[in-house]
Amino acid sequence: MHNFRKFKDVEINFPEGIIGLIGNNGTGKSTIIEAIGWAIYGNRASRTTKEQIKRQGAGKHEDCWVKLVFELGGNTYEVFRIISGNSTDARVKVNGLIAASTSQKVTEFLEKRIGMDYDSFYTSIVAKQQELNALSDKSPSERKKSMLRMLKIDLLEEAIKRVREDRRNKERILEYIEKNLKDLDELEKEKDVCWLSLNEHIKRRNQLMEELKEIERELKEVDEKRKKEKEKAEKYKELIEKKNLLGERKKNKTALLNEKIGERGELYNKKDEYEKIKNAIYEFDELNKKKEEIEELREKYYERKNLIERIKLLEKEIIEINNKVEELREKLRDEEKTDEAYKSILKEIDELEKFIKEAEKTYQAKIAERNAIFDKRAETIDKLMKIEKLGPQSNCPTCGRLLGDKYEEIVTNFKREIKEMEDKIRSKEKEIEGIKTKIEEMKGNMDKLLEKKKEIEEKITEYRIIRDRLKITLEKLEKEIEKKREMEEKIKIIGEVVINEEEYKRLIERLKELLPIKNKAIILENEIKKLPSLLKDIEELTEEIKYIEKEIENCLKEIELLKFDEEEYKEMERRYEEIKNKFFGKREEIIRIESKIESIKKDIDRLEKEIEEQKKQREKIKDLRKEITYLEMLAGDRDTGLLNKFKSYLIAKIGPLLSYYASHFFNIFTDGKYKEIEIDDNYDIYIYDRGEKFQLNRFSGGEKDLANLSLRLAISQLIAQRADISLNFIALDEIFGSQDRERRKNVLNALAELKKQFKQIILITHIEEIKDSLEHIIKVYEDENGISYIKEEKW
Repeated sequence: MHNFRKFKDVEINFPEGIIGLIGNNGTGKSTIIEAIGWAIYGNRASRTTKEQIKRQGAGKHEDCWVKLVFELGGNTYEVFRIISGNSTDARVKVNGLIAASTSQKVTEFLEKRIGMDYDSFYTSIVAKQQELNALSDKSPSERKKSMLRMLKIDLLEEAIKRVREDRRNKERILEYIEKNLKDLDELEKEKDVCWLSLNEHIKRRNQLMEELKEIERELKEVDEKRKKEKEKAEKYKELIEKKNLLGERKKNKTALLNEKIGERGELYNKKDEYEKIKNAIYEFDELNKKKEEIEELREKYYERKNLIERIKLLEKEIIEINNKVEELREKLRDEEKTDEAYKSILKEIDELEKFIKEAEKTYQAKIAERNAIFDKRAETIDKLMKIEKLGPQSNCPTCGRLLGDKYEEIVTNFKREIKEMEDKIRSKEKEIEGIKTKIEEMKGNMDKLLEKKKEIEEKITEYRIIRDRLKITLEKLEKEIEKKREMEEKIKIIGEVVINEEEYKRLIERLKELLPIKNKAIILENEIKKLPSLLKDIEELTEEIKYIEKEIENCLKEIELLKFDEEEYKEMERRYEEIKNKFFGKREEIIRIESKIESIKKDIDRLEKEIEEQKKQREKIKDLRKEITYLEMLAGDRDTGLLNKFKSYLIAKIGPLLSYYASHFFNIFTDGKYKEIEIDDNYDIYIYDRGEKFQLNRFSGGEKDLANLSLRLAISQLIAQRADISLNFIALDEIFGSQDRERRKNVLNALAELKKQFKQIILITHIEEIKDSLEHIIKVYEDENGISYIKEEKW
């Protein structure tokens, strides 16, 4: 076990024989058996919620786990179940190989292998004094149901249920098949009708195919004649289209020729006009060349004048930038002192943060110590209230002993412990308040330092802005000086420039007068250039019109020689289409009939299969009736059938067998005072006292505990005898609380007899005086930190 309940790290190897788990109340003896149950059945076997299983005091990230190794049916099982964080996981190995994983699957696997669910395990194998009456407190019907489940007789009930379900399912299938049976004679008649229809359709198809051949021959003859006439028709159409195209072409060319002749007359007139104004072009070009030379001089003159004015402005701006530079340098005079002050305050803040963290750590530790004392005080008060409520005449709630004279001493000790803890709490709270005041004082100093740091950071930011501005200003100064130098260099290159504005104005006026004349002359010149090409086009068009007229004459001669009759050709095409439509009509009818033939064949095939299937269904009905008869013999309605009789036989045997084994133990436990316990047919429990039968509730608490213990041991013994495989151990937890010394001895003697059937018998008790009667002793004790350990005292 690791971090399970009070155990931090413990390994226990159980020997064979009677093993005593001895120790004071609350040390964790019962926890060992709980851990076995938890490993097998998971959180259901825990007496608390999952969150409380992990050891108090274990780290937040530490795991809690149990590993259980046991032998069953010649195989070695290793079960590992763990709580890690908020999740639970498990795995089980059989002979070293993983057989199941995840919490649920491991539990299901082990329930199946052991043959017991959680209730059966804790009813038959594990017995506690407070739970000994688990069976006797149940109603007879519930007691019967629990015993049948523990002894696996309930499996017969499940088998009977399944046989009945199987029979009902087969009856439903039988009913369905009979309901859906078809008349075989009707199916045969339907098949005969299909065969008759098939033969008729085949005959009709053959007839149509003969007709199709005759139509195909006639279509071929007409098609040959049609093709010859079609060639003539295509040639006739081609010649007509050619003649029409040539006529249209002649018309277009004649119109174009007339247009060209008109254009020729206009160009001759434009040529005469051009000869009159062509000298204006030469005059305009000369004057424009002179104007461009003057404009080049004017551009240099005004560029030099603009540069001189811009240099004067730059000189003023350079003076202003120099003044700005001096002003910014003055503002940066205390920058170095501010940097030193900033480094100093950062060091102070760092040292103060360390002091605050140490103080807060101490503060949290003191709070944790105070809370631990609070929890222990609350637990002690709870114990005190329970003892005071019970009073001195009651039994101890943990060991079962009479409190008596020890009552006042126990109450006084609890009150003394509570007062000591309250004094400790007050002392811790004073320490916590002092540390809290010191932390608040240091945090106040920290706030002042941070405010001062913020002021210095603002100054440093201001210095950075000034330095950036100084850099930008110096760069600007350098650029302005460079600009001034470049402008002065350009003035030198341009030199002195003189212009005549009057001459320039006269040139502009004359150019304005000549420009429209020049433009008109240029247009006329371009138009005149088209004249040679136009004369050539007129000559070519005249020749082309003559050629077209000759081509039209040739077309008319070819049409006359062709001798094509258009009406006769149309009649032939109509006749061809008529025969072709008749051909395709017959062919489509053949296709429809062939489709119908295939459909009828499929219907015949379907009917033959359906007739065969109906015959099989009739055979299946015979088989189902036989199976239903056999199932009724196994388990009929109510309590009839072989399985019901066998179950009744087993149930009738259980009561006497349990009565026999329980009586044997009860006789030993009571030293012969009571010789017989009886479990009747209704599963009521009776004890015979001097030959007379009495119900269990007539007897004292101690005698009822012995009777219940006898019944529990009898069940365990009967299960062990009947099981194919068995765990071979039982655990008895604090079963001696209500028994005197003599009866304790009797119980131990009876348990010695059970060693033949149970290799390991585990007794959990705080009664030290029975130690000498035990073969093996495992001592469980608790240290000052509340962690439990074990010690093997007798081995």
